Amino acid sequence: MMSAWLAATTRRATAALAVLAASPAAALGALGLRLRGQPIAVRRQDFRGPRGSSVRLLRLTAPTSRTAAAMQVWLSLADVVAGRLAFVGPRPRALDERIAPETVDAVLGVPPGLVSLSSVRSRALVDFDGEDATDADYARRQSMRGDLGIVARGLLAGLYGTPGERIPVATQFFGIRHLNLAMAELLDLFAVALRTGHRARIAFVNPDCVNLAHRNPIYRAVLGRFDWVLTDGIGMRIAGRMLGQSVRQNVNGTDLFPRLCELLEKEGRSLYLLGGQPGIAEAVADWVRARHPRLRIAGCHHGFFAPDAEAGLVRSIRASRADVLLVGFGAPRQERWIAAHGDACGATLTFGVGGLFDYYSGRIPRAPQWLRELGGEWVFRLVQEPRRLWKRYLVGNFVFLARVLRARSS
Repeated sequence: MMSAWLAATTRRATAALAVLAASPAAALGALGLRLRGQPIAVRRQDFRGPRGSSVRLLRLTAPTSRTAAAMQVWLSLADVVAGRLAFVGPRPRALDERIAPETVDAVLGVPPGLVSLSSVRSRALVDFDGEDATDADYARRQSMRGDLGIVARGLLAGLYGTPGERIPVATQFFGIRHLNLAMAELLDLFAVALRTGHRARIAFVNPDCVNLAHRNPIYRAVLGRFDWVLTDGIGMRIAGRMLGQSVRQNVNGTDLFPRLCELLEKEGRSLYLLGGQPGIAEAVADWVRARHPRLRIAGCHHGFFAPDAEAGLVRSIRASRADVLLVGFGAPRQERWIAAHGDACGATLTFGVGGLFDYYSGRIPRAPQWLRELGGEWVFRLVQEPRRLWKRYLVGNFVFLARVLRARSS
């Protein structure tokens, strides 16, 4: 009880200091809106509170703008001081708002918050299981330490993009056209392609790939012939922000793979796994079978085959009648191989997936979710394999940033 009281008192005191510190800026913001002739008003609105109660929160009525958004945060901090709102918690739900039945008890079991885990993940542009499921997961695991981490991640995630802004469905980075869709939109696109038999070659491009494409014109030309090129990693998000071409979501093969398996199982499709060291593709197949038993594994093969075995391998993949082929050789080899042999393999969708198999085979652990939300997965990988990756990250990241700055100034 004492620790809960101390946490609540600390939360309110911190919010009170923030309200006092921000008051001059809020007053100037309100004055600025008034001088521009924009109507503003503060009202109280009822929201669903914990355990069947309701809570009345301050809400700003004003035309959408950065100033209005900042003033709403100031009003919400006042609600935190008054004890009507927590610093961290599920997003406040309107009285008539529907919540998924399987999550409603958890979501409404804790006070609503100024910052929610789902909003942080949305701002960080990472894929997640939906707002209700994410907020319910937060409620079940809530801790003071976890709340501090969510606030810190939320502050950093604000640097990467703002959900809801107008973002084009295609962007151009360094002469390479990228398909700029969120994960759910991509899965819908893949479903349509599978149903209609529309063949497509898909590549994921991260900062290291951009550097490779700059040095390797053949690789750059191959990427230009792929049907869909997807942006991967925090570096591409930062580049998009700096170049005025916001990235909708960090779409990487490792996050996509489980959702792709769900789609293929639902659609009654099949999957072929090509790449990795001997035994790795088979271990990934075991992972798939354990979680998606109705998804047919059309075949597996490692990526260390002799050149004279290539023709037979292509025939074998075609004979498997796989709907989707994942090729994990690493860039640029996998893209060049797909360009040369993808059509002959006969799959509807062919992906170059880099080191994805290493993660799902269990050979290499993936960075924890909180570190991925901070954009620090590359640090985790560097610690795992410093000898192999130091040049890619410690040198390559600065080379990539220099390219971005040069493109921005040109």
